[in-house]
Amino acid sequence: MGGVIDFSYGGAFEYLPMHQLLKWFEAGDEGKLKYHFSNRVVLLGSVLPFIDRHHVAVDLAAWEPVNRYVPGVLLDAQVIHNLLHDGLLQVASPLHIMVLTGFTSLLWWTGRRPIPGVVSLAGFSPLCLGYSFYVLQQGKYWPMAVPVVVAASAIITRMVFEAFLVYMEKRLLRSSFGRYVSPNVLNAIVAGDIRPGPGGIRQRVCILISDIRSFTTRCEASPRKSTAGLYSLPRKRAARGCQSFHRTFVVSANRCSDHR
Repeated sequence: MGGVIDFSYGGAFEYLPMHQLLKWFEAGDEGKLKYHFSNRVVLLGSVLPFIDRHHVAVDLAAWEPVNRYVPGVLLDAQVIHNLLHDGLLQVASPLHIMVLTGFTSLLWWTGRRPIPGVVSLAGFSPLCLGYSFYVLQQGKYWPMAVPVVVAASAIITRMVFEAFLVYMEKRLLRSSFGRYVSPNVLNAIVAGDIRPGPGGIRQRVCILISDIRSFTTRCEASPRKSTAGLYSLPRKRAARGCQSFHRTFVVSANRCSDHR
């Protein structure tokens, strides 16, 4: 019967050197031999530092208290210890793992928004960990790494997908309206501040059409920064006349200052 080794049973193991056993045998000390070997399972193996060593989760070698790279014979001893008690841990059936993994893939829908996605992942992982500890007490082993990885992959993939859709939407808005509205209005559209419905919206708008006398001549003869003040005054006067509106000023002479 196969299974997973349960390291929660028992403690660290001691070993008896072979030379000590031979001394007792040669001396005919049957008392010590019976004390150490009567009615016990005896394993013969090597405990040398670099021969047949394995990494384990706990300290199994009592003579090496802070070393989890233990001889392989101690793994055999731990297996025997399990078999003499409640047996090895039984791995959950593949069908149960597949059902749980399929359920975790449904967390894809929680990744549409970042906050629900992160909350779902942060809550699901401790839940799986707690359930795995619970079934360990019942003699079962559920490999929770696969469901957690699937859940994280589903949520992160959905979040990346949604971010890509937002990026493409903003790119489409900029390419569609960038040539027809001012930068301020375009930024408001991209940010979602302007979202008219199918019937549009009604809003108070102030439109200023002005032609500054000799603007082209002044633009050519003046530095670029000084030309900005020529049309700032009409804009301020228009702003005082309207409480709230979207302003779009088109001055044909601007092109002259932009290409100087």
